[in-house]
Formats: sequence, C-alpha cells, structure tokens
Amino acid sequence: LGDKTKAGFYKKVKAAEGQEDERLAVDWKTLEYHPRQKPKFPLLDMAKNVEETGARLRMLLGLEGVGPQKGDKAGAFLWSALSDLWTYSANRVAEISDTVVEIDRAMRLGFNWELGPFELWDAAGVEITVARMKKENRAVAPNVEKLLASGKKSWYKDDPTTASTRGGLVGGIRSGRGRRNPKAW
Repeated sequence: LGDKTKAGFYKKVKAAEGQEDERLAVDWKTLEYHPRQKPKFPLLDMAKNVEETGARLRMLLGLEGVGPQKGDKAGAFLWSALSDLWTYSANRVAEISDTVVEIDRAMRLGFNWELGPFELWDAAGVEITVARMKKENRAVAPNVEKLLASGKKSWYKDDPTTASTRGGLVGGIRSGRGRRNPKAW
C-alpha cells in the first residue's frame, strides 16, 4: 500500500512549496490520521550512555539491578524477544549447524548484528538468564541445561566480544576450531 494508495499505516500530506511533506500515522482505535509521535523509552536513552555491549544488554534486561522497571515496555519487549531467540537457537544447534560459532557467524553477517545469539547470551550471562527464564516458567533448551550441568557458564571459553574465540568443547557442544576474526570475512 503506502505511496501507491496514498495512505496505509502512514499518510503523506503534501506541504506548501519549500516546506517538508508531513507524514501522519493512523490511530488503530479510531482509524483517523494524526501527526506521528515518537515513543519515549527512558531505558533506551540510558542505554545510549553504556559503551560495552554486555553491560548495555544486562542493563536493558535488568540483570544488574538497573534496568527494566515495572511497566518498562522496551525492557520487557527485549527480554521476551531475546529469551525466545536464545531458546530457539539452542534448540536448533544440530539442525542448523554443527556449531554455535557458525550460527553466530550467520546471524552476525546475515543481519549485520554486532553479536550472534550465543555471543549475546554469553554477554548477558547464561546462568542468570536461565534462572530468570525458569522463574518465569519459560522454556529452557536441553542444550543449555547440558551446558550448565557440565559446569560451564558460557557458550564460549573466551569473551565473545573479543576478536578471537578459540575452539574446543564447551559444555559438551563443539564450539568450532581456530580463531574467529570477523574483519577477515
């Protein structure tokens, strides 16, 4: 729809010469158009000040005592999306790829992510996120249970935000061989 029908979720209104066209948004309750309003999420504004990805992620998820307050929609949405992604990814390790490294690489390259799902999980903290998932009665993948039961607390031996991750067995799941250098891809 959109430009072809001149209206859809958004409607473009021609402005006077020399001025910028205005885009209106539809109110899904009344189906009337009104000026767009940019949502305000204080948590996201706070997150912009945190440089390190892991710390920013833990803050957004409320894993460090600072973060999603009751009613914080951005933090709740992120937690729901990531916990589902982590469970799905862990359930698909053998089906999609032989290693978590290959899944992370595919997601980073395919979606231009800074970190793949398992690297994100390591950055957030596997133990603490699994504890929260269990507390909320969310599904926890058997691969994650196996990882934690083996005494490991991470999918990778090294920090996932570094330029190299060495291979080897991690939690009984092969994590790849050699060095990972994203700049070389």
